[in-house]
Amino acid sequence: MSFIGIIANSKNFESIKQYIYHQQKERAYQIIHINSKSIENIKHVKFDIIIITCPFENMLPQKQMVKKLCLEAKYLVLNADSTIPLEFLEKEKMTIITYGLNQKSTVTISSINEENALIALQRSFINIEGEEIEMGEKILKIDENYKLSPQDILVVVIIFLLFSEK
Repeated sequence: MSFIGIIANSKNFESIKQYIYHQQKERAYQIIHINSKSIENIKHVKFDIIIITCPFENMLPQKQMVKKLCLEAKYLVLNADSTIPLEFLEKEKMTIITYGLNQKSTVTISSINEENALIALQRSFINIEGEEIEMGEKILKIDENYKLSPQDILVVVIIFLLFSEK
C-alpha cells in the first residue's frame, strides 16, 4: 500500500479525497491529510507522494518536519503558482511534478466546462508502476456532485496518472 500525504486546507483535502474515493473504489493507496494537528502523529509514515496545495507560509511552524517528509518521498507534487524553498528539492531521485494554471506547469488545464476538463501534460514522467506518462492531453469527466476547484482537478488527475488509473 502506498501513502499519499496532502498538505492542504481541510476543504480542499476533503474535496480531493471524496472525489477520488468515489471514482476509485479499489485503490492501492491511502490518502492522508497533513496539517499542523496531524503532523506529529504521522512523522514516521513513509509517504510515496507528498502533495503541497497551500502556500508555503502556512507551513512555516512545521517547516523542518515538512522538509523531512518531502525529502523522503518519491514524488513531490507542487502548485507551480506557489513558492517553495529550494532546500525542499535537494534529493536527486525525487520526481517533481508541478501543476497550475500557467504554461510552465507539468500538468495544466487547457479548457474546462461543467462536464469535462481537458488536461495538458507538458512534460512526461514515470509513474509509481514504472510506466512513462507521455505528454499530451487527457480528459477528466467532472462529476457534478463534487465541487472541485481547477487546482483540485489537477491534483486528482496527477494522482490518477501516478497510479495508472483512468
